Amino acid sequence: MALHLAISEPNKRDLEVIRDEEPDRLYKALEALRELGTQPVTLKEIHEKIAENASSERVARILAQQLSMLAGLGRRKAFSATEIVDALTRGTQDAGWTDDDIQKWKRISGILTEILECPALSIFAKTIDLATDYSNRLQMCRILTDIRPIFNDERMGIVGGIITNVLRITYWNEEGEHSISISLDRSDVESLGSQCEMAIAKITAARQLVEKIGKTKAIEMGGELYELD
Repeated sequence: MALHLAISEPNKRDLEVIRDEEPDRLYKALEALRELGTQPVTLKEIHEKIAENASSERVARILAQQLSMLAGLGRRKAFSATEIVDALTRGTQDAGWTDDDIQKWKRISGILTEILECPALSIFAKTIDLATDYSNRLQMCRILTDIRPIFNDERMGIVGGIITNVLRITYWNEEGEHSISISLDRSDVESLGSQCEMAIAKITAARQLVEKIGKTKAIEMGGELYELD
């Protein structure tokens, strides 16, 4: 069954930017991306290679972001680069493009397919997949400290206060956003801080092991992997 993609208005605008890029610039971007080889890469590195030959920074950012999303789609759904580009071509039939616009897209569609087939993009997609392959993903966490008054038996006066701490975790899964609150005492907060320090030390040690002993590149999940700035 052929792949069908519903193209949103923002994606349509991005595809128009890519469509209007000179084919020669896209070929140079393809060559630059091939230079990344088969080592793990970040989105920023992909963007930097594209920016070397793009007509503008805006084009480079849009192309890098769209390529990363399309490569991820191909990995998750097991679609080839050709199937994805063909689906985009079919999706643009209702985009209101002129005949000249359609011809521009046809001129760059083959190059776009080759770019999506670059090892750097397939490895990036696999890296993202491994980094996010969890049922729940943390969105935010914070510790709220509060003072609750202790009233006397008559409820007419305050005789003291109790200090409370709540760990509030907001997380996301396929069902949407959720939150959970967990009460903590001082020892819990201290233990949590100690665990965080140990986790940071382990992250550093693991990175050194991969890079120095394994003689390959290590990337940490999070902003380093998929942020441009």
